[in-house]
Amino acid sequence: MTKRTEDFKIWLTPEEADKIKNHAHDQRISKADYARFLIFGPGSCKRLPSAVELKKIAFLLATISGNLNQCQRSINAAQLAGTLDSNQFAAMHKAIAFGHSSWSKPLSEFRSQLDRLKPDVTV
Repeated sequence: MTKRTEDFKIWLTPEEADKIKNHAHDQRISKADYARFLIFGPGSCKRLPSAVELKKIAFLLATISGNLNQCQRSINAAQLAGTLDSNQFAAMHKAIAFGHSSWSKPLSEFRSQLDRLKPDVTV
C-alpha cells in the first residue's frame, strides 16, 4: 500500500458532518475511510470488528471450552474409579472430537475479526 501524503478538506454543515459521522459509525469505519469507500469503493478501507460479534464469538468459544473441560474431567474421574468401559470412552472421545471441530470455525472468525485491528505494515 502506498503511503498517503496528500490531504483533502471540505466544509460541511453540522447536519452534513453528523450524517457522515453516523454513516461511518454504522459501517464501523472512520469518516476518512467512509469518504474513500464512497469515492474508490470497498477495497479502499478496513472495517473495524463488531464488538457485538466479538462478544458472541467469545461466548461461544468459552461455552465450547467449558464443555470440553467438563467432558475431559468426566473421563479422568471414570478412569480413576475404573468405571469407564470402551463404549463410554468411544462416546466421550467422539464428543470431544465434535467439540474440537466445533471450536475451529468460531476461532477462525474471532481471529479474522481481530486481524482487522492490526496496522497495515506493508511498505
